Amino acid sequence: MRNSTKGSYVLFMLWAAFSVHASERDPTCADVQWSEGLLETTPNIAEHCLEMLRRGEEWYAHIQVKIVRHGANSTIVRYRQADGNWSDKERVYPPHGFSAEIGAQVVLISQTTPGQELNVYASSQGGENFTIPGHDE
Repeated sequence: MRNSTKGSYVLFMLWAAFSVHASERDPTCADVQWSEGLLETTPNIAEHCLEMLRRGEEWYAHIQVKIVRHGANSTIVRYRQADGNWSDKERVYPPHGFSAEIGAQVVLISQTTPGQELNVYASSQGGENFTIPGHDE
């Protein structure tokens, strides 16, 4: 797999196509209340959220990461910042067997390559990851 290959993976949910519905009342990352569980595994997620997107009735927080390297039970990544620059390196602990959908293939995160950029979409599904006060249905 080439370093320039870009892929997408979804926290807790994978899909091939993504459509976005926008309106003036759409929430921003600043409107999100992150769950305690997600903050435990990704403490700085609020800083890494680039935008909120909607697919059907579900909201997603869009985050971009660049793979730096993989360890035995962790992955070192850099996060895309709102200004387009990359953050300092951070260690993340994806669950065993966590996978990415890259093109039409499902690839284990541990098999992604250094330098590879991934789009991450954290789902609001059932408030497990976050809620959006005033926008939850």
